[in-house]
Amino acid sequence: MRVVVTALACFLALVWLTAPLLAEKDPAKSPSRHRLAAQKTLAWLLAQDDLLNVDASNGFAAGKALCAVAMTGFLLEQFPELDGFDRHRARIHKQLAGRIRTGAATQGTWSDGLFGLYLAERHQRGKKDTALFATLVRRIEDGQNADGGWGHGGFSISFYPSTLIAATNLSVLSLGLGQRLKQQTDGDVFKKARRLYRDVQSAAGAWPYGGRPYRKGFEAGRTAGAVAALRALDNPNDAGLIARARRYLLANADRVPHGHASPALHVFSGALAFAALGRSPRFYATLNDVCEHQRDDGTFRDIIANSPDSLAILGRTKQDRAYLSALYAAALVVHDSQVAKLLRKGGAATDPIPDAGSTAAVRPVWTLAQHGVVGLVPRKNELLIATRDGTLRRMAAETGTPVGKDVQIELAPGHAGRAAWMAGDHLLFVASKTRAQQRPVRIVNGVPSAPPPSLVLVAVDPVTGRTAWTARVRSLANGATQAGDELILTSRVQPPRRLRLKDGTDLGPLPAPNGIVNRDLAIASDGRIAVTGESELWMLSPTREMLWRKKTRARRRLLAPAKGALAWLGKRLLEGTTSGQVRCRDSATGRSIWKYQHRAAIDRIATTAKRILVLGADGTLLCLDAAGALVWQQDAPLGREIGLPRGALELSASHAAVVGPHGGLRVYNLKTGRLRARLAFHPDDGFALAGRRLYVAHGGNIAAYELGKDR
Repeated sequence: MRVVVTALACFLALVWLTAPLLAEKDPAKSPSRHRLAAQKTLAWLLAQDDLLNVDASNGFAAGKALCAVAMTGFLLEQFPELDGFDRHRARIHKQLAGRIRTGAATQGTWSDGLFGLYLAERHQRGKKDTALFATLVRRIEDGQNADGGWGHGGFSISFYPSTLIAATNLSVLSLGLGQRLKQQTDGDVFKKARRLYRDVQSAAGAWPYGGRPYRKGFEAGRTAGAVAALRALDNPNDAGLIARARRYLLANADRVPHGHASPALHVFSGALAFAALGRSPRFYATLNDVCEHQRDDGTFRDIIANSPDSLAILGRTKQDRAYLSALYAAALVVHDSQVAKLLRKGGAATDPIPDAGSTAAVRPVWTLAQHGVVGLVPRKNELLIATRDGTLRRMAAETGTPVGKDVQIELAPGHAGRAAWMAGDHLLFVASKTRAQQRPVRIVNGVPSAPPPSLVLVAVDPVTGRTAWTARVRSLANGATQAGDELILTSRVQPPRRLRLKDGTDLGPLPAPNGIVNRDLAIASDGRIAVTGESELWMLSPTREMLWRKKTRARRRLLAPAKGALAWLGKRLLEGTTSGQVRCRDSATGRSIWKYQHRAAIDRIATTAKRILVLGADGTLLCLDAAGALVWQQDAPLGREIGLPRGALELSASHAAVVGPHGGLRVYNLKTGRLRARLAFHPDDGFALAGRRLYVAHGGNIAAYELGKDR
């Protein structure tokens, strides 16, 4: 008997000791870690009683402060047991009520959307501010644009689209919560918003960066925000939209923080969406990662390095930290909020739908162990391999055996040199200067001064590895293109710049339209250059004289910064637009010859002698003939769409390779559109396509694949 009792006691002790560990692995049973982290953040936020003491002319700082205080109020409602709860509650409401009433929200729709969240949580906890909520609802409704969405509001930057899905999500969420809490709302506003959501959602279920004229940048964070907004509206006709979006989110739960906006807002949107749809273990891992980024004082660091949340130039240090921390802390506890309970009402989450997309198995012809690859460059019968430590290797393309000895490049490629390419007889790559070589950023009148150039364009001999020349560059975001004996550099921060290919001599700027966005160029075989900037298209002669110029329509603007919006097809020029249009022009006059309309923004265009390959921002790959007729079309695999940053499209004589920033490489036969290969791939990895041979650097290995022929 004594043995049995002892064994039972040991068993119970073991259960007691391991229960916290087991509970931590089960997100449904132990939110304690998240709640404790959020409470620690709340204590820091409540101590910052001067957050709103910001010059209203600093729109970013003032807007972030308002968002932070609104989310502090929302967060406080989750801790009614806190000492001084009523006092803190009254103080925060006093700070916000006047601004909600007068509309003094310099961050426009962002802060207004979060105000609605705050008021809805208070309402459900017994503090009903009916008149104040009604004022907020009217102002948000009045801010709806003709597209049915909302823009940034509060301030204007010319290159922002008029409709932003992130801003629209917050506005619709606030209005939907108001409607659920018996506020009088305008049904036409909801109809227009729901029509917008329906029109811009991709086939795989994702929502983009902008509205109808700017359907690009499909991302999980914005999709999560749209799901929360549509669940707030609680319209049964939206069930299909939500089901497709849920399927996309389940496949991309770990990508929610990533995107072209605030990771903190994306994480909060994801937490709210999964609170409504059902928990996701993969997203729960993101919340655990948030906890790992908490400082000792309770604030949080940005979980995505160098994201917009990390740019101090957009605000002030305290306001930035409060904004970031309040959103992350709210994300940790939003699942148990009254707002989340509202969103869970009115519709059960559907079961996940498995990805039925087929995979194309392909085996490597040869493999080579190689870490730190920054460039794969086919050259004649060789494959050049450039590594991060400055090693240059030459391999036989057919067998993968070494050709000659490895050589060491004098300036090792840096983080910006993820690609290397041939131009003339030189191998080019971009190297980063070391930190010791960079001067510190100076503060002038409270504003960081522009940093000195930190990148170096390096040209080396591909056989010996000796440096032929170097050129300091401030930015090379859009690449470098060879034009005869010149190299033309394009970036977002400078006009196109000309270098002599032989020795790197700076030949001065290339004539180009003004503006820092929509910059791209394409060079014809006869030396003519098509160059864009803002909403203008210029055609230059081989001697750089103006041949003609065209103004693009406001809603047909050329693509935002990145290389690939323009291409040549013989003597004809092809251009892509953010509204999904592919236009073919006569290069002699600029006259439009034909147009093709796609459902999403055009991300890239590439051509062969007879075919036009078009990559849409929704991940669709189109093949057109020379007359603009559709030859074949391939949709993106489920949950792996092309977003921001842009994907890659490369052609050989027989195949097209497509890569998305969230991973996955697909290769199609140009003639038939048949999928020839589908491989695991990270956007930072390297690949090269040469004829029917595909070279891929992934997971510390280089593999060569033979794509073969379609039968």
